[in-house]
Amino acid sequence: MAQKRWTLRILDAKAAHRAWSKRRVMVAIAAAVIAASVASPMVVRADVVAKTPSVPAATQTVAASDAKPVGITITRTDDGYTQGSSVKISMTNKRAYKVTVPVEGVDVDTLQQMIDEGQVKFSLAREKGLFDPKVYPNQALGGALEDWKTVATKDTRRGVDAPSVNLFKNIEMTAEEVGGKANVVLTFKNEMLFGVNGFDNRASTLLRSRMYDYVGTYKLSCNLNDRSVATDLDFRPYDEFNTQEEIDAKLPQLAEKANANGLYAKVEAFGTSAQGREMKALIIAADEKDLEDYQALKKMAMEDPAAVQEKIKNGELEYKVPVFYSNVHADEISAVDGVMEFANDLAEAKPFDYTRLTGLTEEGKAELKTEMDADGTVWSDLIKDKVTGVGYIRGNGGAGNGVDLGGSRSVSGLNDASADLTDEQFDQYY
Repeated sequence: MAQKRWTLRILDAKAAHRAWSKRRVMVAIAAAVIAASVASPMVVRADVVAKTPSVPAATQTVAASDAKPVGITITRTDDGYTQGSSVKISMTNKRAYKVTVPVEGVDVDTLQQMIDEGQVKFSLAREKGLFDPKVYPNQALGGALEDWKTVATKDTRRGVDAPSVNLFKNIEMTAEEVGGKANVVLTFKNEMLFGVNGFDNRASTLLRSRMYDYVGTYKLSCNLNDRSVATDLDFRPYDEFNTQEEIDAKLPQLAEKANANGLYAKVEAFGTSAQGREMKALIIAADEKDLEDYQALKKMAMEDPAAVQEKIKNGELEYKVPVFYSNVHADEISAVDGVMEFANDLAEAKPFDYTRLTGLTEEGKAELKTEMDADGTVWSDLIKDKVTGVGYIRGNGGAGNGVDLGGSRSVSGLNDASADLTDEQFDQYY
């Protein structure tokens, strides 16, 4: 008898296994073998013999509607960033940022599709400005990152011609896997708000008032599926900037620090402004006796100035000269913040190095004349025989260091912080 050959081919074993028990499948196969013994050689399909309906494997559907942002972090990626320091947007420095938003409920591919379709949005906004709207009625509230604009700034005399452009540029979003979870990763950079990298004499009338329209804390928000996460982000003229309210809060803290470090310190109000606000001074001395001795000497000088002068002339008076640090004009914010930084150094009660400028070199005198002529400045007859001009020089004929800020943001490279002398210039002029 000719040998019969049977071939069994299971086309959907997984589906058959789910629909039937192992025993029933084996019975179906056995029946197929018996039928084949009385027929011509054939190929038997178990899925046909067993009449098992095909059951597709269960599939998991990932829907964009399931996406849920669960956090947000921001860091700086530019070379000027000091790790660990707080992240702020500066009005006077170009910086680069990276924002990471973990998202639950979707995979990376789905999240990337949402980004491509414009379903993921970032904004930098606040509900109200930081200052009294009666004084500053035009305070910025912010909005979508791509909608922020710089302030058009022009100062022909000082070479500034900065048109209004997008404040934030190179805005890019991607979906990336971080720690096994899908994340939205946003990167962007900022331009300088006024097109200049310092608050000095350049367009000062505009800058020193308009900056308060932008100062404050905003919410950096990521929105998808009407679900949002946000983090606070400060917008400052520069990192060390203090509002008057912050200064008032910090002065007692500095006094406390100085006292804890073995010095004598206190905060006193010495008067009020034209609008009735207290003007305060931080007093720091080696000990309380130094302050008492100064107050006694001041009283003596007021009552009998000739006697004090005689004692000084004869070397009979021992005294310590008080040093006063303050800004000159109310809108010269850099001076205020410089004094606050110096006060913090004093409160640390640690030695620190400083350079004392005693006069101008011949090259410095020539530079001083060049800059004064360019500014139209002359010394008053009351001081012209005594004034030295130390501190007046900005360098390069008054133009500053002249960093080229690129494109239409600069005219002749003159919009660099005008008082930011290099070490070489200090040695050259002083």
